[in-house]
Amino acid sequence: MLDLATLDVREACDKPYELELLHPATKKGIGSFVSILGCESTKIRQHERKIADEKLAELRAGKSKRTPEEGVQRIVDVALASCVSWRDMKFKGKKIEFNEANAKIIFEEPGLDWIAVQVYQEVQNLELFMKG
Repeated sequence: MLDLATLDVREACDKPYELELLHPATKKGIGSFVSILGCESTKIRQHERKIADEKLAELRAGKSKRTPEEGVQRIVDVALASCVSWRDMKFKGKKIEFNEANAKIIFEEPGLDWIAVQVYQEVQNLELFMKG
């Protein structure tokens, strides 16, 4: 009989997974790696709770506004919240060190939105964080 404690998604998602970024057209690894937390991690759950609380407060105040940009920004925000480090990242001819400001630059750079989308998609993939 399987011990359910071995299926603790929170614990698994709190451990970073190193994701190799894939070329947006060929889907081949580009040699740049991003370490991410999973969607059930403590940090991501807290981030999602904060966003939900803000939206609820807007609704209650009658100030709720929904725009298409919110969906795009949510992807970027989750990517930023999940990213804990990276390696071998180069931007405009220079190696770029990981920090929150640089991550924001990369994830919000026009034309590089595919990076935030890849990170967002993999954050949702529990298989990456759970051992089978």
